[in-house]
Amino acid sequence: MMEVLIDRQAIDDRHTDQPWKCYDLGHGLYSYEFFDQCPHRMACVRCDFYVPKKSSQADLLSSKTGMIRML
Repeated sequence: MMEVLIDRQAIDDRHTDQPWKCYDLGHGLYSYEFFDQCPHRMACVRCDFYVPKKSSQADLLSSKTGMIRML
């Protein structure tokens, strides 16, 4: 099982240009929509969709209003 952050506000506002789902990898957040099909899953740190957990961008995503945590 994996923890996922879902941005309800992005879904309700229908903003398709920003990610609405982020996978919590433990060491960072990953916003690639097809994460389960990614062939480079072990190289997440070098991916453009990866946000390190100790960054201000990750803090901003986690504390955003309307974020839902799911498994």
